[in-house]
Amino acid sequence: MKENFKNMKAADEELIKALVQDVSDKANTERDILEEYEFSFKGVKYALSNLGGDEWEDDGKYQNKFSTYQLISFDDSETSYPCSANFLDSYDVTIGMGVSRTGSYYSDYYYDYYEPEFHKIKKVMIPEVVIPEHEDIEYLEIK
Repeated sequence: MKENFKNMKAADEELIKALVQDVSDKANTERDILEEYEFSFKGVKYALSNLGGDEWEDDGKYQNKFSTYQLISFDDSETSYPCSANFLDSYDVTIGMGVSRTGSYYSDYYYDYYEPEFHKIKKVMIPEVVIPEHEDIEYLEIK
C-alpha cells in the first residue's frame, strides 16, 4: 500500500472539506457509496481508487470487512469513468469504510455499511540509525 503514496499530491484544506461534506451527505448504511464515487470540485473530476481491503472476517453470525480508498483525479474528456488511461494525480487523502454482512452464500446477504473514516496521509522521514555492535542469539536448525 505504501507504493501508492510515493508520488501523491497534497490536497488543500478546501478540497478536503468539500470531499468530507459530500461523502458524509451521500453515505448511508445500505450501500457502498465509495466503490463508484465521483466528485467534481473547481472543474476537476475526482474519484476514489480502491487500495484493497481486508478479506471477509467470519465472526459467527456476522462477517466483517474494511476497505480503503485513495483520492485521485482524472480527465473525463475521453472516458466518463476513472481508469489508467485518464488518471491524473493521486492525493494524500484516504477514506476507509467497514461493512458487516449476515446471511449466506445460499440465501441473500444483508449488508450494513459503517460511517466512512477520513485520513490525511503524512510522509515521515525515518532517519538512518546505526545500531551499535552487540551480541544476539540465533537458533540454527539441527539436521
